[in-house]
Amino acid sequence: MAQNANLIPTAGALTARGISKTFGDSRVLDSINLDLAPGEVVALLGPSGCGKTTLLRIAAGLLQASAGQMDIAGKRVVDGATMSRAPEERGIGMVFQDYAIWPHFTVLENVSFPLRMQKLRRSAQHERAMRALDRVGLGHLADRSPGTLSGGGVCQSSCPPISCGVSDFRGADFGFWVP
Repeated sequence: MAQNANLIPTAGALTARGISKTFGDSRVLDSINLDLAPGEVVALLGPSGCGKTTLLRIAAGLLQASAGQMDIAGKRVVDGATMSRAPEERGIGMVFQDYAIWPHFTVLENVSFPLRMQKLRRSAQHERAMRALDRVGLGHLADRSPGTLSGGGVCQSSCPPISCGVSDFRGADFGFWVP
């Protein structure tokens, strides 16, 4: 029986089949197929406006596909234009080009936000978020608001939420990476 253990299929980190997106008459994504294995690193390269961020936003659940299917860790998250799991049900961390952080939250609250959405105990949220901030040398900024940070500080504080351990799949608008 142990000899057959490696025959059990494992779910890919992300599988996309026929993902398409149109905005009015403009087709931004045309039947994209993508397979990412756990641990695989992939870069999406192309000129501005070719659909890189659109594909990432569909994967994150922030944009509905016009057609196609997408599975994350073996779970269907997109099925055509009619079904899309909510972003908080996907277990994805994402860093946006514009460093999308909540201006009314402290740095710590921004970092722990994905943990709050997963309804973790407040003490676990605090511990994991502080560990992520300390890992990137920002623990001393935990109580600061984003408006009091330098541009570089805002950029740095937008990254730790994806490292709080809430996702096995992580994306950034400049590419994907899978732990």
